[in-house]
Amino acid sequence: HSDMESAEHARSAAEAEAAETRSRSEAAGETLARLSAEEKGLRAVLAQAPQEHAPLLDRIGVAAGYEAALGAALGEDLSASLAPDAPRSWQAPAADRRPPALPAGALPLARFVTAPPELARRLAQVGVVEDEAAAAPLVARLAQGQRLVTKTGALWRWDGLRKAAGAPAAAVTQLLQMSRLRELETESAIHAAAARAARERATEAQAKSQLAFEKLRLLRD
Repeated sequence: HSDMESAEHARSAAEAEAAETRSRSEAAGETLARLSAEEKGLRAVLAQAPQEHAPLLDRIGVAAGYEAALGAALGEDLSASLAPDAPRSWQAPAADRRPPALPAGALPLARFVTAPPELARRLAQVGVVEDEAAAAPLVARLAQGQRLVTKTGALWRWDGLRKAAGAPAAAVTQLLQMSRLRELETESAIHAAAARAARERATEAQAKSQLAFEKLRLLRD
């Protein structure tokens, strides 16, 4: 009788474990499917505008949170190409032996961007500041060609031009999409491994449940 009770208890526990692991496996699968769908959709959006000459934007990596700063600093120049025969292209300038230093308190945007060397001089002359209050005392100290930007996309240029944060820019949207795509690639890899492990655990638990059921059946017989 005690054997029967033990077997019944083991079967009940195994069934509960099988149900729990099956539920977790299904949830992991749903999460992976959602991430995959978002990734597929973003790839489709980013592939919609093929150009004869690939834009510089395709060759740039930017730290998360600095997309709007880069978009404000370069604007439409991000759509220029590195191809020499393109109508608008970036060419490597001659070395600047004595580049002007950014005002103290501004961090070079170059620290947060990975880009081809053709863009090095431009990025080195763009300073990132916290906000408008931080920019105010520095604007008058900008050398010719220099800019200040914030992470929200505000811009101050040496010649007096100012743009408010949040000014619409197609390049910023694309930068955000590219950043999200990189995040999705990482998340998808993590969740794919988790979903695989969850499926394996569910299979093992189901086998364990089946074994417990068979053992109980033999005792009853």
